[in-house]
Amino acid sequence: MKIARDIFILSVFILGAGVVHAQRKKKFPPSQAAQKKPIPFFKTYLGDLPPGIYHGDTLERILGYGLTAKDQFGKFYRVIYFEFGFQSSDTTLNDSTGMPQLVNDYVSYVFYAPRLDTLWLNRIAGEISSGDTLFFDHVIAEDTLHRIKYKVPSLKFGVR
Repeated sequence: MKIARDIFILSVFILGAGVVHAQRKKKFPPSQAAQKKPIPFFKTYLGDLPPGIYHGDTLERILGYGLTAKDQFGKFYRVIYFEFGFQSSDTTLNDSTGMPQLVNDYVSYVFYAPRLDTLWLNRIAGEISSGDTLFFDHVIAEDTLHRIKYKVPSLKFGVR
């Protein structure tokens, strides 16, 4: 009985080592499609404006345009998702110290489209003032065939 068990263990060890050795030798070359296609580098725009600091009236005018993403070859990609954030800065009088204090309010919302909807456009256009900041974070764009989705750079606009 002990001899049969030892023979069984020895045969499993030998066959197992052969299977592992055979698996180690198989190497598949990478596909040609993966070798030829470079990874795109993106830039994101609001309308045709790159991120930066602009006057409030310029941002109010351009907010109705959608976000666009462009790769290093000049190909445009459609934005399908982004998170919009609006930070407004205001000075108020601190009750306990009697000194003016800078207070920031931050409002954000998720959009599954390339542009802000009309409700947000009307709200933000009436509130933009100097010192405010607009954020377009976690921007996702897709190719024209709707197959591949890319995370593209975020945008940050300051108001002068």
